[in-house]
Amino acid sequence: MNEIFIGNKIAMGRKEMGLSQAQFANMLSVSQQAVAKWELGESMPDVVMLMKIAEILGKDLNYFSNDNGSMFGKREDGANKEYEKETGRANNQGPSVPRDMGFAQWKDADFSGIKNIKGMSFTNVDKCKFADADLRDVSYKFNTIKNSDFKEADFKNSSFAATNIWSNDFEKANFYDCSFNTSNLYNNNFTGTNFKKAVFKVCIFDENKMSGAVLSETEFNKCIIKKLNFSGTITNCSFMDCSYNNSGFKDAIMRNVFFKGRNLHKLILDNCQVDKLTYEFLRNAKANLTNVTVID
Repeated sequence: MNEIFIGNKIAMGRKEMGLSQAQFANMLSVSQQAVAKWELGESMPDVVMLMKIAEILGKDLNYFSNDNGSMFGKREDGANKEYEKETGRANNQGPSVPRDMGFAQWKDADFSGIKNIKGMSFTNVDKCKFADADLRDVSYKFNTIKNSDFKEADFKNSSFAATNIWSNDFEKANFYDCSFNTSNLYNNNFTGTNFKKAVFKVCIFDENKMSGAVLSETEFNKCIIKKLNFSGTITNCSFMDCSYNNSGFKDAIMRNVFFKGRNLHKLILDNCQVDKLTYEFLRNAKANLTNVTVID
């Protein structure tokens, strides 16, 4: 995405509304300096803020497009057919070279088993199939990914930033050594998903299904965790400065799990077994240990 182009579109829309930078900034709950930097192309709002800007300007996201009308400058009308022709998917062949699926809108497309993806940023994905896809070592930035099938997909060593991940099926997917930053994960199915060595920083983790998910050497840092119960065996994990809303651990066995924060009195611990080290972390943080049993 061209920051200068997007900045010009923001400035044009603001001026059409007869708003000063200060007025516009106040409506967005940001500083006037932030608006000025966007309009000069020195920085760019994330996808959530861009959606809010579009709403205030009375536009949809296609407003932030180039002259051919395509979302973020590439692929919209006929995008799926173009991609299938380009990669050989129309003949049930996988792409032979890495492909960049970014700067696009993908809807109702079947990419099951696809391999060699180079990148996927500034993209909207809706009702697509990526079952058993090889999506390793990919950067996902400023995306909205929703209502899609990622069963048994492999995301190993990938990174997610400023991305909305909503109502997807990630059953038995692999997120080994992945990073998630300032992203919103809502109402996803993570049953049996591998999160070993995954790191979540400043994320919202809301109403996700986590039954049988692998949590080992997994980090949650300054996350908001809502309406969620972790269960099963949890080892060598850390929960640092997180906030909890109707969330906690149920029927869980925890070993060497580090807790730090001021909001652990809201953490639900239901029929949990913990080793001595984990117990001391919880006790020091003033968690309610009524339904916790210490094990060797």
